[in-house]
Amino acid sequence: DGTCEPSGYTGTLTVMSDGAGMAEAEWDDDMGSLAFSAALDDGVVRAYSSDNNSEDPAPVQQMLTIATNGEARFTVHDSDPIRTISYSGSCEVAR
Repeated sequence: DGTCEPSGYTGTLTVMSDGAGMAEAEWDDDMGSLAFSAALDDGVVRAYSSDNNSEDPAPVQQMLTIATNGEARFTVHDSDPIRTISYSGSCEVAR
């Protein structure tokens, strides 16, 4: 319906960089763990996966973008039924 509501959705992205700009990453949330590929560019993180984390054989694609100020966008693209879920929020470095 196009409305936004707080979700309380949380996840953890662990990035393992090779120092050359490309990296492997792992995304953990309440649904489980997914392998991501990541690109690091001037402090901006772009991580993405094409993984199916459910018993449904329809592909699911996910993308997480984190700006240098911690502002973040996470989107999930489903193909059956076709839909997109977007989360706006912020990320912080775990200590």
